Order: sequence, then C-alpha cells, then structure tokens
Amino acid sequence: QQTRKPHQVKEAKAATREKHRRLQHGAEFAADSQDSGTIRQKIEKSQEEANRLREQQEQLLAQQHLQDQQQQHQQQIQEARWQSQRQHQQQP
Repeated sequence: QQTRKPHQVKEAKAATREKHRRLQHGAEFAADSQDSGTIRQKIEKSQEEANRLREQQEQLLAQQHLQDQQQQHQQQIQEARWQSQRQHQQQP
C-alpha cells in the first residue's frame, strides 16, 4: 500500500470537494430543468384551456347573434300580422 504525501491528500480532498460541488450543481440543474419542464407543461395546458374557452365564447356569441336575428324576424312577422289585421278591421 502506498502512502500519500500531504500535498497529494490536499489535492485529492480538493478534487473530491469539486466533484461533490459539481454533482450538487448537476442535481440542482436537473431539478431546475424538471421544474421548468413542469412549468412548460402548465403553460401549454393553460394556453390550450384559453383557446378552448375562446372557441366556446365565439360559438356562444354566434349562437346569441342567430337567436337575436330569429327574434327580430319573429317580431317583424308579428308586426306584419297586426298591420294586416288592422287593415281588415278598417275596411268597411
């Protein structure tokens, strides 16, 4: 078995500390990238939900517009009937 000289021990300890520091940093980086992946997924889901809600809102607005047109048409028909009835009542 070979004994190490004091300066070799110091170098080995420094190298070990550096190795641990890099491993720690790597673990933190991996955790950060996992967090950013999770955040990216949440953003994508939020964007999909926003698009779905926007489409739903557009459909509801189109449906409301159609209902308004139908109601307006029904009112015009009713007014035409009333005018027709008045004309018949006014004729001798």
